[in-house]
Amino acid sequence: MTIYFSLEGVLVDHKLQWLAGSKEFFEGVSDFAKSINWDVKVLAKYNKKKPESKSEIYDWCIKNLGLSKSKIKPVPNNEDKLKYANPETFLIDPKIEIVNGFMYSGGTAILFDGLASGVKKLQLLIEAIKECEADKKLKVCQKNLQNPQAILGARLRYLFKENGFDSPYEEYISWFNTAYDEVESYLNCWADSDMYFKEQKEMGYKFGSIICMYNEHEEYEEYRRHAWESITTLPVIQDNIEFKDELQKKLFEFHMKDNSIDILHYDKTLFSKILKNIEHTLNIRNFFYLDYFEQVNILMFVYLNLLANMLQEELAGKL
Repeated sequence: MTIYFSLEGVLVDHKLQWLAGSKEFFEGVSDFAKSINWDVKVLAKYNKKKPESKSEIYDWCIKNLGLSKSKIKPVPNNEDKLKYANPETFLIDPKIEIVNGFMYSGGTAILFDGLASGVKKLQLLIEAIKECEADKKLKVCQKNLQNPQAILGARLRYLFKENGFDSPYEEYISWFNTAYDEVESYLNCWADSDMYFKEQKEMGYKFGSIICMYNEHEEYEEYRRHAWESITTLPVIQDNIEFKDELQKKLFEFHMKDNSIDILHYDKTLFSKILKNIEHTLNIRNFFYLDYFEQVNILMFVYLNLLANMLQEELAGKL
């Protein structure tokens, strides 16, 4: 696993001067990363109008961060940072569009919106990893600190617990199942362009009961044009739902997307953005030719990372 620090706006200003407190912040995160055998690197945008600026970045990072040249990645544009996104990379960056783009491209990113907030968010990640490592109930494969899925699962369980959910593990399993169903629904829909729109609604979709705010029922339909049976699950929305807090409301809205029982339950726009970024950054070549389950795992990973960041932003704002 690798943590990438953006340089300007996280560690330094535009003159390559340390931001107040950032040196200690970098050293603390670096020491922890090394203790669990993670790599630390820098992604830095250089000034294309000043050819010497790339050399200045190398010199500054080698001198002040103690990094070898191979761990310093100058890029001509912020968007080029997305090319380094994959499930085994974290990016700390001050720009929300780069954070989102990095996640849409299959990586994990944390918005650094000021030192105090940035430290809180990294601390949430570190505490989740420590708890994962110490949890005796978890199997060895589930607490492998080099396994992106294990780290993501640890983050979600920790964030559910810290946000006051009664059953963090059940919440995690529920969202894991939801991610699978949403991704499968999306993939099934684009996979068969011959199908009618109504038939594209839901194939094998089953809602997970996230915060017990709605009931569910199943309708079984057999389509004459296909030799298989489709299960359509439609939410039954309760009237006058009382939310415990704003986070609970946001989770509900994030999951439901719309109150209509006639909706497509996946967010087509979201998955389209993810696929566009994956294709554009060429992190995962020929996505549509990958094994079906590889496609599912990639999209699930991105979907759950978006949820983890939403929970993390909420929690960091409370602390």
